Amino acid sequence: MPMAALWSPGPWVEFFALLASIVSSLWLLKVCSPVSKLLSSRQLWHLGLADCVHASIQLMFSEIPHDVMFLEPPSLEVAYRVRAAIHFCLITLCLVEVQIAATVATASYRNFSIATRLGKVLPYSWLVAAFLVVLDYSTLKQHTKVLRSGQITGSAPVVALVMAACFVATFTLYLLAVVQVTRMRCNNNVVWNTSFQALLYPLNFTITVFPTWFIHKNYFKDSGHGLHHWVAAVCLDSNGWINALTYGYQSFKLGPQDAFGVLPGLDVSLLENSEAVGFEVS
Repeated sequence: MPMAALWSPGPWVEFFALLASIVSSLWLLKVCSPVSKLLSSRQLWHLGLADCVHASIQLMFSEIPHDVMFLEPPSLEVAYRVRAAIHFCLITLCLVEVQIAATVATASYRNFSIATRLGKVLPYSWLVAAFLVVLDYSTLKQHTKVLRSGQITGSAPVVALVMAACFVATFTLYLLAVVQVTRMRCNNNVVWNTSFQALLYPLNFTITVFPTWFIHKNYFKDSGHGLHHWVAAVCLDSNGWINALTYGYQSFKLGPQDAFGVLPGLDVSLLENSEAVGFEVS
């Protein structure tokens, strides 16, 4: 029904979550650089770009713009392409999150040669995502539906598999980093800060992505309304601003960091030859 969404809080919460993600992602793109000598700065730039494009596409096909501008629901052919673009960004986000987790683990073990390789393969995250989207696209005709509200939804088995694999990988890498830090000559405050910092990332991943994972796995049917729909939509659409908030907090609130930018307060004697893989926000 036209204009119905204007009187419901769910679409507005999703709309403002998307706006916040776009603005926050643009901030990441401003303070980070794809050509920085610092690995984590380059990683965050790619994360911000994927988040920004993802949120922008979601915003264009969300319920509020559809009702305000009296748009007709998109055709199925358009819906396939829109979902493919959204999934491309989502898969890229997941792959970059794994990259960042690998950097944290690398930093904790002081393995700078691996960090150098991570920097070289970072741009290929987009190519890997494109390959996976080609596989995903072959399943979209079976699983895509367009709701009367103009929303595009449906299960996505390929994306669900990628999301689950990336979550397991990121959680394992962060756990390894925390275990390693507890074995290094750090005071308890440093261990606590580092552990808290590392575990924030899989927590963010869980909060923002997992509700949508249940829809992609077809455990829940997305009817465009109801509690699970709005929880999943708002959580996923908040991924951009939650990522920016996390990395901003990491940079400015957790005290002096090593040149990786992920292990605050470590003894500087452990940091030889690590300048090329640091974190820098200006």
